[in-house]
Amino acid sequence: MEDRASELAAERTRLERQRETEDQAIDLGAQRADLEQRLSENTEAILALFDAAGEVGIPAEQFARLVGVSRQSLYRWREVARRLRESRESR
Repeated sequence: MEDRASELAAERTRLERQRETEDQAIDLGAQRADLEQRLSENTEAILALFDAAGEVGIPAEQFARLVGVSRQSLYRWREVARRLRESRESR
């Protein structure tokens, strides 16, 4: 009888830990989705400012340093944004 009670207690503990882990995973997933959205919005804002910076004579290399990314990242982001825009327009 004690063995069965012990087994049930162990199973209950395992299930509680499993549920806690699942809840943490759900929370982390929601946080990640929020971060991805904020990162996307930040990237779009940087690209808009990048274009404005070029118009007022700020070199790409300097602008990249100011926002903390490489010049190559700026150009790659701009190319990806252009392709996405074209894809949306062609639908």
